[in-house]
Amino acid sequence: LDRLRPPTRLRRNWYLIAFGLPSGAWMVYSLLRTHGGIDLMKMVYGKCRNIYREHIKDPMTSIYRELFTETGRINVADHKARIDAIESLKRMIRTWLDEYFPNMPEKEKISRAEAMDISLIETKFEESIKNI
Repeated sequence: LDRLRPPTRLRRNWYLIAFGLPSGAWMVYSLLRTHGGIDLMKMVYGKCRNIYREHIKDPMTSIYRELFTETGRINVADHKARIDAIESLKRMIRTWLDEYFPNMPEKEKISRAEAMDISLIETKFEESIKNI
């Protein structure tokens, strides 16, 4: 009956030990070889500090600030990202106007793109829906 028993976890996963142990030993040796472990300690300390800051300190600080201070929630909207999105929308409108209204005067295309006027896009979309 002992012959039918499944192999132990060590026997089933022998390849992990056979490849993992030498690989791990080589990594530790290469980190310890040059500066006697100082690089390894700095790396481990830096990783632990980043994990602490990202997953414990910053969330707890923001929760405290939101619940117990008058400033409340900080606006996290990035001003540069907003400006980039607006510029991208203007370029998309301009490209769309170039495609669908090639005979439109250039000055009008520029003014519509700068004003982010999407009325022409809406009318074209409504017409395409009617045709479906």
